[in-house]
Amino acid sequence: MASKNSGGAELLVRCEPFSGAGEEIVLHLTATTPRFLELAEQFSLKKVDDRGLLREFHVRDLDAFLVNDILLETLISPAEKELIVLAEIQSIGALPGEGHIPGYPNLKLHSGQSIFQLYVEAGLISGYHPLHDEKGLDKLLETNWVEAFFANEPFEALRSYFGEAIALYFTFMGCYTYLLSLPGLATLLFAIIPDWMLSPRVEIYLVSGMNLVFITYFLKFWKRKCSELAYCWGTLRMTIWEQPRQGYRGRMALDPVTGQYQPRYPGYKTHIKVWLVSFPLVIVSMWGAYRVMLCYFMAEQILAPYKIRYAGSLLGLVFKFLGSIGYAISVAAMTYCYRMLADELTEWENHRTQTQFDRHHVAKLIAFESVNNFMSFLYIGFVLKNLELLKQQLIVMISVMHLILAVQEIVIPLLWRSTTKKLTTFLHRHSNSTNPTSPSTGSTIPDVVYQTLAGKRRSRQQHHRSPSLRHNANWISHLHHQDHDPAALGLVPLLESDPRIEMSTFEGDMDPYKGCYDDYSQLFLQFGYVFLFSPLFPQASAIAVAANVFLMYANIYKLCAVFQRPVPKRVKDIGSWQIAFELIGYLAVMTNIALLVSSAGLKQSAQRAGWTSDRFYLALIIVEHILIAGRLAVNYLVPSVPQWVRVASARTEFQAVEAYKKKQSTKTRRRLNMRFQMINPIVSKSDVNPED
Repeated sequence: MASKNSGGAELLVRCEPFSGAGEEIVLHLTATTPRFLELAEQFSLKKVDDRGLLREFHVRDLDAFLVNDILLETLISPAEKELIVLAEIQSIGALPGEGHIPGYPNLKLHSGQSIFQLYVEAGLISGYHPLHDEKGLDKLLETNWVEAFFANEPFEALRSYFGEAIALYFTFMGCYTYLLSLPGLATLLFAIIPDWMLSPRVEIYLVSGMNLVFITYFLKFWKRKCSELAYCWGTLRMTIWEQPRQGYRGRMALDPVTGQYQPRYPGYKTHIKVWLVSFPLVIVSMWGAYRVMLCYFMAEQILAPYKIRYAGSLLGLVFKFLGSIGYAISVAAMTYCYRMLADELTEWENHRTQTQFDRHHVAKLIAFESVNNFMSFLYIGFVLKNLELLKQQLIVMISVMHLILAVQEIVIPLLWRSTTKKLTTFLHRHSNSTNPTSPSTGSTIPDVVYQTLAGKRRSRQQHHRSPSLRHNANWISHLHHQDHDPAALGLVPLLESDPRIEMSTFEGDMDPYKGCYDDYSQLFLQFGYVFLFSPLFPQASAIAVAANVFLMYANIYKLCAVFQRPVPKRVKDIGSWQIAFELIGYLAVMTNIALLVSSAGLKQSAQRAGWTSDRFYLALIIVEHILIAGRLAVNYLVPSVPQWVRVASARTEFQAVEAYKKKQSTKTRRRLNMRFQMINPIVSKSDVNPED
């Protein structure tokens, strides 16, 4: 690319060979190692120096960061290189005097406007995404992820390859599963102890108390762990100013902060969409989930006579679980449909920053899925007061959820990918045997049909980068252009035998990874199933541990082999999901106490001891408030940021300020010396009278 002064980004650009005739241009972009180092300093990336301090990277101190076998080529991680290249592409702005995109007079340009964003919005760039690196994939797939529960190194490998957002999700899942294994093993131990050694009532008390302690400890532990990771990853004190997210729409106007032309959309219109359209639709969706729940109870009433008639037989077992299984499948189907609705609504609301988008998106998911998945349990347990049906429904929901999850996350994507690949191969072979006079593309399908198929395949690609053969951060973009001569566009084509061409075609058939929303949502639902109703099904924690070990491998495989390589995202915490898990923790205190009253016979014991109903319920309310107050006290008294993180962060800031003062002092002294030398000529020693 051209230099910065000429409006370029100073990147390395290559194109895939193409024959013209309307075919898309596939660009591969990367940068040289010196350019990566230069941009890393501009982006204020933080690295650990030879003294073990985490500080901003500066080229002048390059040797101080080359420690622990770190080389120039590996100092900047693959994920950081990806972010750097994408940011540079997005920063290419229109120069003064450029009124429109060449060849497209209707696509107006403003000085400083992002050309890349305009190309994407106009459809001139049909997709862009990073390619996988085979060496990095082999390292991830060969990792023993069970050991990842006990060491942070594998998660660091994930951060280096996929970025902070995905690494933080897996770290959260690993911490949750590792800590959950303790109550999980305890419940399995309780299950094999004979009743004469441990009565069922005492077991329920122990399990409920243990789970409530686990919730408080885990959520506080994770907050502290998250602060530690954010400091070590250099995201603890990220700037609060965010650029508009990709996809933000609005009228181009001069931004008062950056001084550049950016899309501007009235905030009141977004609020109107949120409160007058999205909010009512979410309420309607929740009401629909409630109506489906009532239909489930009606179905249970219809099936009740058949359960009694065929009790003890296989058919009776079918009738017993038929309603629960059907309702569990309907809940999963509604969740899937609602997630698509939430995606569309949040995109339509047109939030300016990615943080705002994530917050509203997560809020929609939490609101609906809490009603859709948990309302039936609350209704059965506290309205119908049918604990046997509640336990049955809980077992079925947990089992069906993990079964559907396995099919949805692994089986369907693999089958779809295999079918699509076989269909593409069949069409190409068929075309070669029926139309040998096709152009140099090698396809025998007529030109128009072939280009249509190619366009559909290419249009599925988003955020495309080429494999790390030399610089480990190549980007690929699919571009429509009126000129079909690479030389006329100033492009250098790749060789026909370049493996990056085959990789870009192969990975172009993969679906894009849409982020960790669904993954966090699944853990959120599992968290609720395990802890909201733990007195009825204590072994749920053990099942969750086994399922999470499988899901960890499945999610790693999904990211490496099923979906396109995602664009890295820098984050410092799990955002609104932390609040969602906290709310489940407080709700679990109330539901566990209420279920203990019903399942453990506390009320009957109190009545036999001479307690009145009013006194009994008053005591329950006091206990509940004490437990909630205890959780609040822990959150208040135990800091979310560890002491060593606060000290290290303060020391780093202090040293940065001192270094800046020293640098400015040197510059100031130099300027003052030059100033006074110009005003007062230097007097030589010979001109000075020693007697004066």
